[in-house]
Amino acid sequence: EGCDNTCNFCAIPLFRGKHKSRPKEDLIEQTRKYAGKGVKEINLISQHLDYYGQDLYGEKLLPSLIRAGFDIINPVQCSATGMDPRHLKQAYGRDLVFWGGGVDTQHTLPFGTPDQVRAEVRERLRLFSPDGGFVFNSIHNIQARTPLPNILAMLEAVRAFNAGD
Repeated sequence: EGCDNTCNFCAIPLFRGKHKSRPKEDLIEQTRKYAGKGVKEINLISQHLDYYGQDLYGEKLLPSLIRAGFDIINPVQCSATGMDPRHLKQAYGRDLVFWGGGVDTQHTLPFGTPDQVRAEVRERLRLFSPDGGFVFNSIHNIQARTPLPNILAMLEAVRAFNAGD
């Protein structure tokens, strides 16, 4: 619940307050309720997925999710607390697929230059792609007024990486 960041496009801290983890028991109860109704897939959504639980339990959530059978996380908001791409890949890259995190949609994509966008995309691809487990996507939706040359630079960088350039 809540968030400690103040992103320019997000109002969550204004109406939900600071980050506060819900007890695991609440999440387990809610999951069991849905599973009892026949739900086969649960999507746990959080910008600070590796930060969850530290305020209540002093430990991170991702290892618990991996033990429970989760195998993919989305979004991968690399600017969020505990979501450094190097740390994520090193700590969880053998167990999780990272969906997103390809380019920062708060800073680099809307406000950087095309060269800065290309550099960040190449760096994220270089970090997340080894040994598989990465689905390229921007961190969030592309925001209004994002310069078209930056969007094209993002796509060109992905194409060049995939072609081995």
